[in-house]
Amino acid sequence: MSTRATLSQTVLDQVETLVERNGGRHFETDENVIQDILKKREEVDKRAENRKQRRIKHKETWENTAGSPISEVTIVMLGWVFGSKSEISSVILGIPEKEKRTETCVKETKVMKNGLKVTVVDTPGWWKYFSASLVPNSVRSEIMKALDEDEETGHTSAKEKSHDKVSSGRAFLLMIPADTSFTNEQKKIIEDNMKPFGETIWQNTIVVFNRAHCLGEFEIEQHIESEGEALIWLVEQCGNRYFTFTDEVKHQSELEDQGQKLVDMVVDMVSKDQSLQIPSNKDKEQMAETGHRTEEGSPEEPVDHDLKKLVEVLHSEWEWRPWEMTEFRARFAQRLRTKYRKCDVNIGKFPKSSHTREEIEKILRDELRGRSLEEVLETALHIYFQRECGAFDILSIMFEKDQFKSEWKQLFEREWARREVRMMKYVLAKYLADSKEDADAGEAHMRSCEDASVQMVKSTLLKSSSWIDQLPPLIKEIIKGILKRLKE
Repeated sequence: MSTRATLSQTVLDQVETLVERNGGRHFETDENVIQDILKKREEVDKRAENRKQRRIKHKETWENTAGSPISEVTIVMLGWVFGSKSEISSVILGIPEKEKRTETCVKETKVMKNGLKVTVVDTPGWWKYFSASLVPNSVRSEIMKALDEDEETGHTSAKEKSHDKVSSGRAFLLMIPADTSFTNEQKKIIEDNMKPFGETIWQNTIVVFNRAHCLGEFEIEQHIESEGEALIWLVEQCGNRYFTFTDEVKHQSELEDQGQKLVDMVVDMVSKDQSLQIPSNKDKEQMAETGHRTEEGSPEEPVDHDLKKLVEVLHSEWEWRPWEMTEFRARFAQRLRTKYRKCDVNIGKFPKSSHTREEIEKILRDELRGRSLEEVLETALHIYFQRECGAFDILSIMFEKDQFKSEWKQLFEREWARREVRMMKYVLAKYLADSKEDADAGEAHMRSCEDASVQMVKSTLLKSSSWIDQLPPLIKEIIKGILKRLKE
């Protein structure tokens, strides 16, 4: 009996046992619950349609509104760590995506076909679960550099230029993965991280829902309305401006089209609304240190400095080291080979891509569990403690149960889980890409061999055609038929 049949029989046996234990009774669905769910779904669909229509009308109104001509635009990428900022930046610029994590403010410029000068500013990400007060000062300082004026253009607004001259503008793209939850917790964290830019930033921001392929046939408006008040608030805060970006496409041209449409949306926004007020250098320095402006009198949340120090250590350990990725990919490949040696399958006859996604992800999950959060932090903290002689005993804070609060551990585990998921996707993408390259190379090699063989046969037959006439009639006709097909 095959493994699949054995598993199916085991499941059926368990079902029969469960039915017997319940006296033959089966689960009955509460019709009231179903009706309530259907009613809520109808309400979501109705609100989603209203949002879509409101967006269409807003777009039509803007198209009929004269805007200032734009010759240069700066696009600032904001969002969580692992929010696909660098990926979409690369799509806009038409350059290969960088595998290394963005730790500094990176500016790159491209002149589009229509002459538009586009500068994309990629910034380090903030945490999804840790509050804004726990963002390392070095990261906050790099993010604030996105507001530095360009020396050549100065980003003079349209209002400061005469109407017949071209102008430049600045826009912000806030990355929100469509395949993850967005609760009041994330709302508060994003709101606090956006505060240093000033209130006018919201008028110049577009929400970009990346990884939109995860929604399937579910429209983005349905996702916004069904996710809850927090996400609705964010979209409304940005003037109902949002863009869906599908990462998984069949052709590179599809990514390029999305990048162009996103740039067009940015230009349309900044040409008609350039009310962004850039903070002064003094304010930017203050915000990089504290996360708020000097004149803001509202008290900030008390910062637990012990926790902040731990978060800084986590930040330093977040980067994927080359040896770590090489090790995971090697262990992953070894697991695949080991798994299929046990089966009656000749691996040599099948390309790597014959393994299902579920099989690959399971092996990756098993491998990633090999290095726990505690092990990573323990190593990091030992290194930190040796380097920072005289600092408070951070090890005791981490490992003594009386001092390491349970809510801290939960926050660390939630953030670290995001790293594991991202690493799994990275290794999977690399594996599939390698498989495709191997398959393409194999096909190309096979075609070249076939072409060479054909040429050799043709050459041989043409040079030695006399020997064909000496063959028996039956064989001679067969050889001539083969030669005819080769010539075709």
